[in-house]
Amino acid sequence: METPQQRLNKVLVHLKMDKSNLSKELGSHPMTLQSISNGRNKKITPKVAEKIVAKHPEINYEWLVTGTGNMLVNKGEVSNSIIGDGNGHRISPDNSDRWISLLENKDKQIDKLISLLEKAQNSK
Repeated sequence: METPQQRLNKVLVHLKMDKSNLSKELGSHPMTLQSISNGRNKKITPKVAEKIVAKHPEINYEWLVTGTGNMLVNKGEVSNSIIGDGNGHRISPDNSDRWISLLENKDKQIDKLISLLEKAQNSK
């Protein structure tokens, strides 16, 4: 199985980028990728992998994080990890009901806030 350093290097070769450019593209601190590359970080975190896959959906999320499978998803497929909350939590068929419930609750909160703002604006 490939090490995180090897997987990151393969991604950089595939994207024809260096660590600095990829860090900028992802909005990450340059030391994040440098620490993976030099072995200081012993893994590619779900959060970093999610950022990479969000920008480059041809990259296989599971491969990035675990080394399992192929670097690239099959043509016509999309990595099941593209959608997430930005904190490494992915939406999958196993937890989609939970995400739907969370989104519905957020919608209710937004509606309530809009209502409060409209009332405040009308009372001026």
